[in-house]
Amino acid sequence: MKTIGLITIGQSPRTDVTEDIGAFFSEEVTVLEAGALDHITEAELQDMRPEGNETALVSRMRDGRQVIFAEKHILRLLQQCVTELQDKGADVILFLCTGRFPSFEADIPLIFPYDILRALFPVLGGKRSLTVLVPDKLQVEEAEKDWGNYAEEVQAIAVSPYSSMETLLETLSNHEIKGDMIIMDCIGYSCEMKAAVAKLSGKPVLLPRTLAARVAIEML
Repeated sequence: MKTIGLITIGQSPRTDVTEDIGAFFSEEVTVLEAGALDHITEAELQDMRPEGNETALVSRMRDGRQVIFAEKHILRLLQQCVTELQDKGADVILFLCTGRFPSFEADIPLIFPYDILRALFPVLGGKRSLTVLVPDKLQVEEAEKDWGNYAEEVQAIAVSPYSSMETLLETLSNHEIKGDMIIMDCIGYSCEMKAAVAKLSGKPVLLPRTLAARVAIEML
């Protein structure tokens, strides 16, 4: 029996994610979850709001609502999640976030969607134009700068994966999709959203949650 650990930067369990990726895990795989915000109070969460040029992260709380906070506040909490899941017997840990993080102490493989996406994009698309979907407007500038290292032209559009499908499609309909490929740069975007965006745009779409899950299952 193999065990995979899932770490969200929000609150666990991430049932919205596991509904999509659960099919990749056989009945012989045990899934453990932990979240950086599992034990955070509402008052503490308010104090974690990003200020100035701090890196902003967006995630989902257990009740389904979207929250935004500065990365610096959760690094210690994420290390605690890694240690907790490793102590519980996880053979590999998959981070349910597409953000870039520093190294964490672990004796087992840690899989980061950030690295998977940036390794895969050049193979699939090369130096081409790219449209990136991010959850919040605070992330647009950083996304364009980061993905500019991989594509000649980058267009970032802010639309929350935790809003309705109607909001998602309406937002995209109000933009000219300039990229030859679309990356939904957040674990929160679902398979259903991917299908809808692909139909609307007529362009290939990369979905981090399924890409990362396929890599993780190869480690078990």
